[in-house]
Amino acid sequence: MTELLNLKVEANIDALEDIERNANYTVNVDTASLRSYIAKTQQTIAETDKGQHYSEKLRKNLAAAQRLLAMVHEADGSNATAHLRERWEQADTGRLYGQGYSLQCMTQEVRHAALGVCHKYDFKACAFALMAGLAHSIDPTLKLGATLDYITNRAKIRERIATQTGISVALVKVIFTALGFGAELKNNTHNAIRGALAKAARMQHDSEERLDREIYNNLGAVEFARLVGNDTFGYIYGELHQINATILKYFDGDYFEIGGNAYNATHPKTGKKRNSRQKLAFVYQAMESSAMLQFAELAEQEPLLTTHDCIYFKQKLSDDQIKYISWALQQRFRYLCFEHEKIYPITTQVHYGSRFTDEIKADRQHKEVIAQQEQIAINHASSKRWVMQMTKKALTDAEYEEQRREQFMRDVGIAEYNVGNTDDEVTELCEATEEQ
Repeated sequence: MTELLNLKVEANIDALEDIERNANYTVNVDTASLRSYIAKTQQTIAETDKGQHYSEKLRKNLAAAQRLLAMVHEADGSNATAHLRERWEQADTGRLYGQGYSLQCMTQEVRHAALGVCHKYDFKACAFALMAGLAHSIDPTLKLGATLDYITNRAKIRERIATQTGISVALVKVIFTALGFGAELKNNTHNAIRGALAKAARMQHDSEERLDREIYNNLGAVEFARLVGNDTFGYIYGELHQINATILKYFDGDYFEIGGNAYNATHPKTGKKRNSRQKLAFVYQAMESSAMLQFAELAEQEPLLTTHDCIYFKQKLSDDQIKYISWALQQRFRYLCFEHEKIYPITTQVHYGSRFTDEIKADRQHKEVIAQQEQIAINHASSKRWVMQMTKKALTDAEYEEQRREQFMRDVGIAEYNVGNTDDEVTELCEATEEQ
């Protein structure tokens, strides 16, 4: 056992050294945030009573965070802040994949801890939006109401399906992600959707309790039947089949290009011919990488990190930027939208307050500006009143009243009125105006 553990440690060290030697990308990290996350996770592990699976997840996240912290490089001549050196590879779809211990591959909790307080822009139901937009551009007669409703209201629809089927919201989200990648509905535990349901059902059982093989193999079958019989899910699934069939019919050849990324019927890594699902995956990923690249260019800000369907920035984009980016993206990708989330990493209570430093500073500056503007307005009003008072005192009462009467006549639109007209002349002019 000791020899096996030593081999595993050596393998990890070799992997880390390989990344360092072949690094071609840097990611800025917040070491204070990462250390605080490690401390908080250690504290939670010691105090939690949520069960084995939760504790196991925490330990895996803790190990990943500690490994990342060990890989951090302090600021140097090539980078002004602490950073990670990573090795990224680009697929023929244009997608960038972080290799090894890349932040892109980490769980959200660890990734956010490393990035610190930042802003995340996430494409909404990305696969559904991109593929539905492409299918509609090919065949505008397609009826895709359920899919478009899901793109706009996916959270509510997931909750509805979860309530109706007894499947957790988190698992429904996993199922829709699998659908977006072309998963079929097959009552087979090797199938992505059926397998996810089975795995979730098994996690409800005590791992030390041995189940009969037939019972074990049928775990998740009841939930799968409820899912298949759900009308809301069925409408979306049916439309997705129409979308995929339309796209495959249009791209029926072995060679085509999307966003400058050329499709080859032979997969460059495996050397095998791509099947229809792999062709659909190429189409989706090529559009996705093209949209992500366009987003990053329009933002005019260096991203902290890009994943496959979201992008992180240190500073929040302005409202004008968001409007323009949304408009520009939808010129090419009809139904593609994105949403913003400010990221606050998990942290200790001691570090908690510092997460809001930027907001507190911005709020203080905003209040100072408002106070300055109010003072300017008060000074302006005081000056105006002083001038009016001085002007009034410089005139006799009769002159002042005459001036007010002249201004009144101008305001009511009697253009013929001239300074010096008598009261009788003014009355005649008013009567003449009314008759007209």
